[in-house]
Amino acid sequence: MSEACRKKVLEAQIGGADPEKYWWWITDEALADMAEQLQRQHYCILDNLLGEKHIAALHAEVRAARGQLSSSRLAGGRTGALLSYSHAAVRGDLIGWFDDPAAWPELGRYLTKVDTLVDQLRSHQPEVDGVANRSKAMVTCYPGGGARYVRHSSMVKVTPWQWPSSAPVPPPGAPGGSG
Repeated sequence: MSEACRKKVLEAQIGGADPEKYWWWITDEALADMAEQLQRQHYCILDNLLGEKHIAALHAEVRAARGQLSSSRLAGGRTGALLSYSHAAVRGDLIGWFDDPAAWPELGRYLTKVDTLVDQLRSHQPEVDGVANRSKAMVTCYPGGGARYVRHSSMVKVTPWQWPSSAPVPPPGAPGGSG
């Protein structure tokens, strides 16, 4: 995360702002910094988008979804002409696609934040105007036993970056998690 964004997080923490209610990342300073990062390096990393309480609740919701996940699929190749297939050596994860906020309230709150961030970035990053909508949220699990992800082409690239991808991490104490 950039120094400017770290400063906004620190200001919010020192000021006692509730991370569930104060969205530091839609301040003009943070948005301008994210836009500069996207221009310069084609990606941007944000920490502290969610408060600890929300991370823990989202993690619990995602863990509960494990029974609804299935083997990941590869499809189409670079041109989209190939059939859908599974290939554990390339993708050994389990995935599911979700978007019902009634069934997934924490995921719904998270997606609201991501949608708001994209909307607010429009005035700072012209390429964001090309983002008309998003797909459902993909929940993925790497179940062990050699499951892995190998870089591959998921779609024909239409912008300098694949936009947006977001990945909340597991809460502190979870295997591989740092919060």
